[in-house]
Amino acid sequence: MTTPMPPLALPLDTDSTATQVDPGGSLIIQSRLIQAPRERVWDAWTDPAQLGQWWGPRGFSVTTTQFEFRTGGHWVFTMQGPDPDPQSKNPGGPRDFPNRIVWTRIARTADADPWHLEYHHLQADTLDNPLFSSNVTFEARDERTLLTWTANFGSNTLRDQLIRDYGASQGGRETTARLAHHTEGTGYDQTSAAQGFRLMLSRVVPVPREQVWRAWSDPHLLPQWFCPKPFAVDRCVLDLRPGGRFYTHMVGPNGWEADNEGSYLEVVPGERLTFTDLLLSDWIPAPNPGFRHTVTVQFEEAAAGHTRYTAIARHASAQGRAQHAQMGFHEGWGTATDQLVALMRQIS
Repeated sequence: MTTPMPPLALPLDTDSTATQVDPGGSLIIQSRLIQAPRERVWDAWTDPAQLGQWWGPRGFSVTTTQFEFRTGGHWVFTMQGPDPDPQSKNPGGPRDFPNRIVWTRIARTADADPWHLEYHHLQADTLDNPLFSSNVTFEARDERTLLTWTANFGSNTLRDQLIRDYGASQGGRETTARLAHHTEGTGYDQTSAAQGFRLMLSRVVPVPREQVWRAWSDPHLLPQWFCPKPFAVDRCVLDLRPGGRFYTHMVGPNGWEADNEGSYLEVVPGERLTFTDLLLSDWIPAPNPGFRHTVTVQFEEAAAGHTRYTAIARHASAQGRAQHAQMGFHEGWGTATDQLVALMRQIS
């Protein structure tokens, strides 16, 4: 029986976002090298369905009521925040925060390099008094994107007040980290039955393909990276053949543990693994499958010494997909991938 891990409370990788706040200035500049193609990062900014999946600091969600993606067009949305911090200057304040953005420049053409988005963030109760203005640039770096997000608050007094009272710098780092998680891991998520209600992680990792395969196929190595810490695998069975057993025993904080039983459906050495929790070894139907999902992991050559590493989880229903996402698919698989890279670079 597969027992899902408790929801992952993993820290966002905010340290990978560089923040510049000049003393006496009016700017907050966030920059980050995102491990995803520029087109995917741009789409995350310009598709309201995707914006709702990453916009805002940790714990926030977004509901869009109007989206006009054109110069002069408006994006009207409400941010739903977590329960207010008792230590904040606004204890007991509302969970809903109305927002309005007007796009002032959209530049994605062959002669625009880098690509640009510029907008005014308006006061909720007026259309002619911007709270601040932002300029976002998207610079292609092979299959990666250098994102630079500059917010201009007009005065150092307002900027410093928002940093002090509302955590503007930290909020920007968390928002950019959520964008990176989304584009690096979920750029091609599908919600339709025809696509198997997919969740997907895809990134280029600085490890040769044979080493990534080794991390997945060696029972002595897999436990060292497969679970995001503080969870761990203390034993496993990798019977690498179609119908072979794929078993992990996981342990975690507060005495949590779980047996995860499944089987391999497809084994192509060095290229692809497919496994499922719907079947036990030798094609026996699982009596109590966990997420009711099938996972394909692909290993493709990228640049020299690099691998395009892709994991696709297909689910039996939209509800199963949503549950898996909520339990931390992207954060968990992303962190495990980082651990795989660190391990293989250490021992190779």
